Amino acid sequence: SFLRRIHPAIMALSLWEGCAVAFGCGIGVLLHMFWVMSVLVYRTIRGERAEEVTLDHRYIMMQRTPPPEVSRG
Repeated sequence: SFLRRIHPAIMALSLWEGCAVAFGCGIGVLLHMFWVMSVLVYRTIRGERAEEVTLDHRYIMMQRTPPPEVSRG
């Protein structure tokens, strides 16, 4: 499996190589966090879009529709 192959490879890394891998993974997490935060800030500043015409959810729930036809054979 993947874990059986990756574990010896990670354990074989020297101290500096292990630090470089850990630093690279940490930078990736930080970049992803900043990207998500920037998208959220942009959406917050931009404001809401004009709402489209939607049906009331109570109307949709109470609407009677026939069951789907099932073909047999």
